[in-house]
Amino acid sequence: MSRSPLLTLADVSARLLFDPAEPIHIRDLTNMAKDGHYMRDILSDHMIGVLWLAYRTGVIGYYDIRLFQLPFTRTQNRIIPGTPNPGRITLRSSLLHAGQPFLDPDGNVLAHHGYLLLGTQGLGITDDQLDATPRSGYGFETIHTHPMYIQWVNDLLWLGGPPDTVGTYQRTFGDTNWEVIHDRVSSSQYQPGPGCRAQPIGYGNAYPYKGRRNKKATKTQFLAIGPGPGPNPGDVSHASSDGPPDSSPLPSPESIPGPRGKPSGGRSRRVASGGSDEGYGGEGHGTDDDSRNSQSPQEDEEPAEQEESGKQKKPAKKKDIAKKKGSVEKQPAKQKESAKQKRSVAFAEREAQLEEAFAKKETRLAKDFAKREAQQEKEFAKREAQQEKAFAKREGEIKKAIAKGEAAQKETVDARKAILADLQKEITEREGVLLELNNRVADRENALSELEESNQVVPEGEVVSAEVEESTDNVLVFEEEEILSESEKRVAKRKRSEDGADVAGKANAGPYRYNNRGKKLRTYRVDG
Repeated sequence: MSRSPLLTLADVSARLLFDPAEPIHIRDLTNMAKDGHYMRDILSDHMIGVLWLAYRTGVIGYYDIRLFQLPFTRTQNRIIPGTPNPGRITLRSSLLHAGQPFLDPDGNVLAHHGYLLLGTQGLGITDDQLDATPRSGYGFETIHTHPMYIQWVNDLLWLGGPPDTVGTYQRTFGDTNWEVIHDRVSSSQYQPGPGCRAQPIGYGNAYPYKGRRNKKATKTQFLAIGPGPGPNPGDVSHASSDGPPDSSPLPSPESIPGPRGKPSGGRSRRVASGGSDEGYGGEGHGTDDDSRNSQSPQEDEEPAEQEESGKQKKPAKKKDIAKKKGSVEKQPAKQKESAKQKRSVAFAEREAQLEEAFAKKETRLAKDFAKREAQQEKEFAKREAQQEKAFAKREGEIKKAIAKGEAAQKETVDARKAILADLQKEITEREGVLLELNNRVADRENALSELEESNQVVPEGEVVSAEVEESTDNVLVFEEEEILSESEKRVAKRKRSEDGADVAGKANAGPYRYNNRGKKLRTYRVDG
């Protein structure tokens, strides 16, 4: 990846500020940055604090936080053997205040290595005003001891929900290589990310670089050395990219030896134009693996020894160089050998110190890796147990529902069987009644047939008597078929009277009856 030039006032004036009013999911933020959003925008102090908190707790890794070019850069300090590692990421020394402040759970402003994340109200104020500004009693290394720490982190990183959730943003580009992403974004024209707004008034005027390289402002903005990051309070098992940040504490300025073994003293405050905020005297500019539009290349900086000692060496004259060369040639061979041995011993000691420091770092990394692996295994076992428990619970609910359904189905079947039995019983009863009716109909038909066969055709005007029975009171009862007219009936009645038969009148007439042909019959009682 090619080097990028130092930002000028014209470059900064064209940048917009990303300072969302509502929280944003940390996964959505990093995925949007991988698509090129917010990589070259000015970030508010609040968003800087959110990203640093995510990096400190292991939620995002080294290459994730390096996507944001303006606020963050790689640490350029020399690691002195026997001293802790200051970490790989720091804030740019030319960073200006903007946007909302980054507050702790109590509403107080937090500081990052002495840089107070004060927001726009800290833009252009003096050091005395900055020192008089109220700030939180916590730091990034101690904030995990706050009683409301967990909910505070969930609100800032996970939209108030549980940690390690998945965001909703869908990436447009599929590349994941950090350098490829930087080259793609830096080779195109600057485009602000979604939701960006105009930068604060006076932001460009406070920027230290006015168009010339290495023009440093004399105004100081924050301490060069502050308390180093403490142990990560969060779970580091979910760190992305390059793993969790280095959590070693920083040494005090007096403990850092100078180039000749003397205490360097350090600068109490960092110049706003170019130092690293880790307090090791390096300029903190980008190198070959820095992003485009980062700080000035390393070849424009002063030598490290000159920066640490605070002195500027004068160029040696040719005469002095020749004199020194002649004196060296006149030294005895024994002195040359002694000097060579001293250099060899010094080199061996230096090499041993480096090997010891490397071994310590390797041991620490191995321990951290083993710890993360154990935590991951523990979490995996816990999640597996939870899944098995949930599966067993779900299986029990399904079995219970199946049994309940089968019982209800059985009850329905039994009820339908009972109804069917009742219907069959009713059908059987009705069939019996129908059979009885059929038998009665058959009997009546037989009786009708017999009557039809026994009946004779009676000529009109004749009286046919049916059965005549003799009663105990000597009364003859007979039935005549009423086929005569009324006048004929009177004639027949008189005729019977003439024959000596005392036929009773109307008072002696019985009720009407009908024969099998539907003819009305009258019953008469005759005294015998």
